Amino acid sequence: MKNFIVLIFLFISFFSLAQEHPNWVNYTSTREVKKVIQDKNILWLATDGGLVKHDLRTKNNQYFNRGNSSIPDNRINDILLDKNHDIWVATNQGVTRFDGDIWTHYLDEIGSFNAYVLTLNMLDQVVVAGNYNLHTLIDDEFIRHPSNDLQYLYPTDIVTNPVDSSIWVTSYTYGQFNICRYQDTIVQCFDQTNSILPMESPRLNSLAVDQYGTVWADGGFYKKLDKAWQRYLPTDSISLGNIQSLAIGTDNHLWFLSSSGQSQGQLIELNETYQVIRRIDLPEAIDYHYYQQHLYLSPNPNYDIYVGSAFDGLWRFKNDTWEQMDIHADFEIGNNIEQIFHAKNDTWVRSNYHNQQDSEFKIRNNYNNEWSILSNTILPDSLQEINRTGIVNRLGEDTLQIFVNDRTWFYHNSNWIDANLPDVSPLLDENRSIIHFDPDGRRWVLDMWSGFVLYESPTGWKVFASTEHGNSSGRSSGHFNHPITGEFWIAGSTGISIYDGQTWRQIKPSELPNTTNSNQIVDIAVTSDGVVWAVLRDHLLRFDQNDIQVISEINGKNLRSQLNAIELDAQENIWLGMSGALGHFVEESWTIYDSKNSGVINDGIRRLKIDADANIWMGGYHSGLGIFNPNGLSESFFINKPEISNPENEIPTYSIFPNPHTKGDRLCINLPKAFSINDTTRGTWYNAMGQKLGEFTTKKRLTILPPSHFSGWPTGIYYLRLENNGDKRSQGVLLNQ
Repeated sequence: MKNFIVLIFLFISFFSLAQEHPNWVNYTSTREVKKVIQDKNILWLATDGGLVKHDLRTKNNQYFNRGNSSIPDNRINDILLDKNHDIWVATNQGVTRFDGDIWTHYLDEIGSFNAYVLTLNMLDQVVVAGNYNLHTLIDDEFIRHPSNDLQYLYPTDIVTNPVDSSIWVTSYTYGQFNICRYQDTIVQCFDQTNSILPMESPRLNSLAVDQYGTVWADGGFYKKLDKAWQRYLPTDSISLGNIQSLAIGTDNHLWFLSSSGQSQGQLIELNETYQVIRRIDLPEAIDYHYYQQHLYLSPNPNYDIYVGSAFDGLWRFKNDTWEQMDIHADFEIGNNIEQIFHAKNDTWVRSNYHNQQDSEFKIRNNYNNEWSILSNTILPDSLQEINRTGIVNRLGEDTLQIFVNDRTWFYHNSNWIDANLPDVSPLLDENRSIIHFDPDGRRWVLDMWSGFVLYESPTGWKVFASTEHGNSSGRSSGHFNHPITGEFWIAGSTGISIYDGQTWRQIKPSELPNTTNSNQIVDIAVTSDGVVWAVLRDHLLRFDQNDIQVISEINGKNLRSQLNAIELDAQENIWLGMSGALGHFVEESWTIYDSKNSGVINDGIRRLKIDADANIWMGGYHSGLGIFNPNGLSESFFINKPEISNPENEIPTYSIFPNPHTKGDRLCINLPKAFSINDTTRGTWYNAMGQKLGEFTTKKRLTILPPSHFSGWPTGIYYLRLENNGDKRSQGVLLNQ
């Protein structure tokens, strides 16, 4: 028996997220929680970093993103639970139903369908409000509403009125507050021109409807009663402040979030007569971000209250106490990727967590998959504060030039070296500039604020205003010294500017045949033999000496503002960062990786870098960091930490309950969160002598075995081994009579 225990438990197991797309991985942040739904002991969370499944009993989280599932987009706008306990997900790439095993996509055949909010009508049919339209699920197909479409863009909330079965939709269109009522083919819309509704309102534009059919809207707030809008006024003479998300409890109490002053957030409860009976201060950690909080009341009678914050995750108010829920992955990265740089052993990724308020660098050692955050602990002189940090240049394969608090450092082979470079000018914020060294070691400085270009010529610094170099904006999208001519090229919003050492000349795409009127170059690259590729939003330009080729479609499809970035691999084949796709050009043929055939992030891929191992790193504007290798990613991208089992003090790798187990009862098995429920899990039973007793297969996260499964088994110790896609986990079970 002892030998069998050693045999069955001495597996080297790795905590990894099972991959539906094995060549892809996504790193995202789930800090912004937009919607919470409770289904018994499971919380489903819609976040900007994918769908999160949180088990309230085990505290385990399961994450669904583009890299490990068929979810259409990492950025989720809304979720809905139907009568079959399936989860519906609304994204900018359509609507998806997830039954726990299979993802079924809808509305993706009509292009980029922006699905914003979901509700169930009185027939338990799913209704989705998208950009300018409303669809209802009938016989497993979404049918467009027979009315003249939605009146406004960007729906923000949707409810079904139980009294008359009408559908109510709010929208936030260019700051204007609108509410529309849909019933059969009739549409009635309200705004400041025909009601007392305000012109502007909070961005959420939350709705709630009570059992009497009264529709409540925030922004004041207002209630629709007897076909007339009424403004609600508090009874305690305390200002309501900025009203946010609304919710109706099972006792028909109305709850809402409010900020009565700067940085002050409160949760307020009204009774059935809408008198204020409770005001609860929000935790200090989320007070500052009151303007993007979402409220959810769990369905049980003694309901918990959940608040989803824009930046601080999920909070629960239970037993008069606030608790921050642990919904975050062991490692996460901001969804707004600003910079990606490779320097030999390390990859640097700069992301923005807090909506342009707070950026950070995360550094990955590509040999051991260790991530670290750029902080004063890893700087050479332990700077006390890092309030301005930016990579401004890459020197060769192993050196980055980094400005920290307006001081220049070289990061060379994992060592910090004081660059000892004098300031070009006291008026120049080099942290906000692009620094480039030409082949002779002379600097070019592109000031991103003023548009000035500075050149460290043999005779001293030369300064060129935008009127001289021709690029009206300093926000250069690419630069290089041409490998054949030695000329300095910069690209920006008004075309390509070229300096030959004496004078500037410009190339304007609008003056070329078969292009649009736009001159904005979003990225540029050059091959070793001098072929220049320039990227516009909807065109790709190829310059080979005097030969200019204009590419406006790929594989027969018009580009239509899809291009964002370009990178050349070691073979100098082209990779394009596109909107929701990654393009690869080799031997006159394009391969497009999109949501239908890959795990690419569904976002504008605006940062694109390729490391020494041919891994393609993609940075999205909203959907995080994606990594892809057509030949397969190394296991280090998926493995967080190795665990070697010890038979003498084994830690369970999954839960079996009840354990000890009484024959005649059902046995519940909660599969490890590392197991993919898209793949079949095989369970094999052994007795204490190591003899195989039987098997079963499952694709359900919570698997329940009936009493008949153990028929004829005597009391004793048994061992269950679970295997999923090569990952094996074992655990003991005590079976009683």
